[in-house]
Amino acid sequence: MDTGTVSSFRKVAYEALCDAFVAKTTNVPRLPGVEMFDTCYNLSGFVYRIPIISFYFSSGTVVNIPPNYFLIVADGGISCLAFASSFSDLSIIGNVQQKQIQITIDTASISAGFGPNNC
Repeated sequence: MDTGTVSSFRKVAYEALCDAFVAKTTNVPRLPGVEMFDTCYNLSGFVYRIPIISFYFSSGTVVNIPPNYFLIVADGGISCLAFASSFSDLSIIGNVQQKQIQITIDTASISAGFGPNNC
């Protein structure tokens, strides 16, 4: 977990996410990347069906992340997938996506739990 803006995943996971997302959004006009984002779109003035991204945790919990929590508006109204490739073997859930996740910290057992934020 991080208080940075976007989630970052190991390269193989990031590439799989981007490839799957691009395959599901062939009807949306792609744009060149902006800054750290390489999967960007022109969504201004149009209505598109954008797929939901889901996080699957080892506990069996599934958290669906709606588009307003994984598309970030960059320069000039360009919408970009708010994920990045990690420079290490770590994957980090950034605070943009954390808004949809209820996080429970159990200090006694030194563990963290994740679930949908139903508040």
